Amino acid sequence: MTGGEENVVLVAQSQLGQGESVQNFQVDESGVRRGITRYGQWYGNPYGDWSAMFVSFCLHYAGMDEVPTDAYCPSWVEKLQTLNLYKVPSEYVPKAGDIIFFDWEGDGHADHVGIVESVSADGVVI
Repeated sequence: MTGGEENVVLVAQSQLGQGESVQNFQVDESGVRRGITRYGQWYGNPYGDWSAMFVSFCLHYAGMDEVPTDAYCPSWVEKLQTLNLYKVPSEYVPKAGDIIFFDWEGDGHADHVGIVESVSADGVVI
């Protein structure tokens, strides 16, 4: 790892145990309870979905400001694709410090993002 990727992992690890507030929350129009987060506060959307804001926070505090960020996974993927920084799984083996997007709904659009901590010898992302 170069220093930047290692720092991203270290910043993310320093945030273990952080999450949404259970006392300071809002209920959205669909009835979903959304707790305030430090990542949302930092990004300017205190009660928003925070996986992308968390990764953006980690990139910023790791000094990786040259990497574009976004609070919404699909538009973040588009930004990275425009800059030829986005790789599909069949074309790339992830490494520690990489940003990884997930399509949990199986609809072809990223709906969650995280940071690769490590990759096992058999290719399992951790």
